[in-house]
Amino acid sequence: MWGKGKCVKGIVFNLLQEVVTRNHGEDVWDDLVDEAGVSGVGAEPIPAGGGSVFWFEFEAETAEAAPAVVEAPAEPVIEAGRPMRILAAEDNAANRRVLQVLLEQAEVSVTFAEDGAEAVEAMQVEAFDLVLMDANMPRMDGASAVRAIRAMPGAAAATPIYMLTANVFEDDLRRYREAGADGALRKPIEIVRLYELLETVAGGMTPEGTALAV
Repeated sequence: MWGKGKCVKGIVFNLLQEVVTRNHGEDVWDDLVDEAGVSGVGAEPIPAGGGSVFWFEFEAETAEAAPAVVEAPAEPVIEAGRPMRILAAEDNAANRRVLQVLLEQAEVSVTFAEDGAEAVEAMQVEAFDLVLMDANMPRMDGASAVRAIRAMPGAAAATPIYMLTANVFEDDLRRYREAGADGALRKPIEIVRLYELLETVAGGMTPEGTALAV
């Protein structure tokens, strides 16, 4: 089935195609569209000076069952006047490029790790507001990295961690949940869901009762 999503939230893409193409070229936009599974984007003005609604089209399956709910971790402390700090663990260079383009539009600070071991090392030396964790990586996979982070002392252990992966079968989701992940975002990247997560974290909280879902 085909679906159309509309969102007017503040960090949702602002003429994404125009910005990405101007700043990064057509090749990056093509990679972004392919990775996200987006077939079209556009904008529609809101009457009476209400701004614009930006929309996208993508192919998706209808959900059949409500996901299990897991308890959200402690709320991260996000200081006013600074960008959100995100750690993204991703071993694929093309996927890192796509994710960087998306996160640039949200005006966040992103640090990349190329495997789970690098992600754990980064968490030991720097504070982050959100971790996006790929599942399959060399040296240390995503679930193992999540376990290692949850075992850390102090505030690092409470950092929200969301898996960013194409492996979203029920057994996969159970494994992520048991490792300590707070949720999972599907690859190809679902742009609106990613930006909604960023906006929630930027508000100084993690979603209450966040479902470990795709």
